[in-house]
Amino acid sequence: MKIFATHQFINVQNLKTHFIRFGKSEKKVIFLHGWGGNTDSFFKLALELSEKRPDLELILVDYPGFGLTDKPEVKGWDTHRYAAWVEAFCETLDIKKADFYVHSFGGRILTRLMNSNPTLGRKLIYTGAAGIKWPLSFRQKLSVKLSKIIPKAKHSRGKRIQNFIITQFFGARDWGNVDPALKTTLEKVLAEADFRDVLKNISLPALILWGEKDTITPLKSGKIYAQSLPNNTFISYKTGKHGIHHTHRDSIVEAVVKFL
Repeated sequence: MKIFATHQFINVQNLKTHFIRFGKSEKKVIFLHGWGGNTDSFFKLALELSEKRPDLELILVDYPGFGLTDKPEVKGWDTHRYAAWVEAFCETLDIKKADFYVHSFGGRILTRLMNSNPTLGRKLIYTGAAGIKWPLSFRQKLSVKLSKIIPKAKHSRGKRIQNFIITQFFGARDWGNVDPALKTTLEKVLAEADFRDVLKNISLPALILWGEKDTITPLKSGKIYAQSLPNNTFISYKTGKHGIHHTHRDSIVEAVVKFL
């Protein structure tokens, strides 16, 4: 059965919001993309999944500031604010309960959402989820000191040096390419505390999928997710990096179909 995707726009908290819908069903799966991503991130995955499970309604959404959805206010959002927005998105579509598939930054949002409104979730799928912090390496500590020494001048060369330090030494790879309107938002997100404790509050069934060669959210972070979520199934992919929903799509679809 061929399922066609439809692009739609709705108003959520006074923001024009873009989403893609595959099929129509009471059984809904909402996809939350990573930082810098959008609905395109999951399009091929959702298309393949819709062919395997035509009984599901798959919803891919652009967060505020990403894809075709309006940007948040300049003062920036944290993950609590994004979680509240996802909840409002569900309310606008009259979604009372759904499964969630999330990647990277989407993992932070889903974790916040399931802590504030656990009744909205049914089954949760995490891939390469962010939110676990590790002690800074010597190189990262040095970069922090250097970034404070270099003046925040308007001179373009100074800005380039700062961006180089932040992206290459500190490891905040998203910073260099981030939309200027989202700089404050990214600062707030990166400043948040580790997610270990809040993960322990989630009792819903979870499927955790991870690439063993992931350098953005390393495998040890995936193992923390597995240790923290009390009701989970953990699967890792030996050749997988951060974007396993692109490189290991067939295997992931199989795992998701079985899990759901």
